[in-house]
Amino acid sequence: MVHVVRQFLFLLACLSFGGLAKADTLNLTVSAIILPRVSVQVLASPPALQVTERDVAKGYVDAPVPLSLLVSSNTSRGVLLMFTSGSELVTHTRVSGPQGDVQLGSAGGAVWVRDAQPRLHLALQFRFYLSAETAPGHYAWPLHVAAES
Repeated sequence: MVHVVRQFLFLLACLSFGGLAKADTLNLTVSAIILPRVSVQVLASPPALQVTERDVAKGYVDAPVPLSLLVSSNTSRGVLLMFTSGSELVTHTRVSGPQGDVQLGSAGGAVWVRDAQPRLHLALQFRFYLSAETAPGHYAWPLHVAAES
């Protein structure tokens, strides 16, 4: 990139001191393409999931606290949050956020966030529907999150 800028400046200098030096004005048009960029930062996450006998009897467990995310983006199209899970703990998950509820499958899924802002704070609630084999116990957080535009 630096090499291209140097060549451009050299060409501009040659034009202004060469044959165009007598001109009163020199018009130069510059354009740039800004590629979409998005990042997601986990601000607060439940450290683990505690499943009780009562949760097993109900068939689901609610996350004790919301997942707090900071999404940064330079696009006005919105952001796609992608959740992945390798856990056999759940059959599906309900994600509740500012734009309503979305159901994710056992392997995860995606949530489209239409609210395009340079920095967006999200607090998402989760209900995990337990598989028949899930026993009461202490489990690692079953989801990972990534984002793209």
